[in-house]
Amino acid sequence: MTILLVGSVAQAGQAVLERELGGAIPVETVMLNDPDKDAVAAKFAMARILVSPAYRPDFPASPKMEMLHAPNAGLDSIVFDALPPGTRVCNVFEHHIGIGEYVLAGMLRSVIDLDARSRKFRDGLNWEDTPRLGARTHGELSGKTLLCIGYGTIGQAVAERARPFGVRIEAVTRTPRLLTPEPDKLAGFDDLKQMIGDADFVLVACPLNDQTERMIDADMIARMKPTAILINVARGKIVDEQPLFDALSDGRIGGAVLDTWWDYPTTENRTVKPSANPFWELDNVVMTPHMSGWTDGLIERRFKIVAENARRLYAGDALINQVYPDV
Repeated sequence: MTILLVGSVAQAGQAVLERELGGAIPVETVMLNDPDKDAVAAKFAMARILVSPAYRPDFPASPKMEMLHAPNAGLDSIVFDALPPGTRVCNVFEHHIGIGEYVLAGMLRSVIDLDARSRKFRDGLNWEDTPRLGARTHGELSGKTLLCIGYGTIGQAVAERARPFGVRIEAVTRTPRLLTPEPDKLAGFDDLKQMIGDADFVLVACPLNDQTERMIDADMIARMKPTAILINVARGKIVDEQPLFDALSDGRIGGAVLDTWWDYPTTENRTVKPSANPFWELDNVVMTPHMSGWTDGLIERRFKIVAENARRLYAGDALINQVYPDV
């Protein structure tokens, strides 16, 4: 059995896999843009386990593959019809800790804006924010409402961190189940139009699929409070790009914290702009390059699960987080 790590995200866990497996299963690496196409094809041909966030019809043939293990949660880059017959697909989560902290930081920034206030005071010893000189108050999280669009591991992690600050938690989900923490209000996606207008923070934390692509469209954005903050840590394409930019430019919503985008770089082109619209010119937008979950502990937690699934596959045991065929 050989494990093949495809691309830089998968290869980030190589040391963890080798340590956890103790050399019992060989671990190989490959980059799809390697000019030695024969060597790339040979590695794919031998691998029984591929660790890759994507799988496409143009990938080299993988006749021995028994498991495709995504080193991430999203499955939107996997073309399931292209998989060899009998291939099982698993994914991993564990990013909810870092993303939960990131979202809370974005929420706190929107009500305190600590960096800007510190910079203003340091650069010019400007005292205008002090109540001694009649400054306007700044906001606080207590009493605000957070609407989680999707209430899986990420939505629940954010809610767990926001509730102690006095934030009211509302959520919409397609899969009602035991939830921790239980939201103050829980509904289905059909109720989103009615709920979005009450939220101070709108968190996009659902998967990208045919039902959710461009779900946050012009009509949905128009229903938001003029002071509301949109936070997207899921996928850029869940939000309709142009209406969001227009609403932010015109000040029809309060702002946005964007960690996921409509366009991404490749190893061949590292300077891709994340959007056709210049979000980077807007003062009411915080933007980061899809890194909210990329934390110190993430790789360790994720690749321990990948290693455990490799052992289970070898032993013929049930796999963790198998998503295809459905379990």
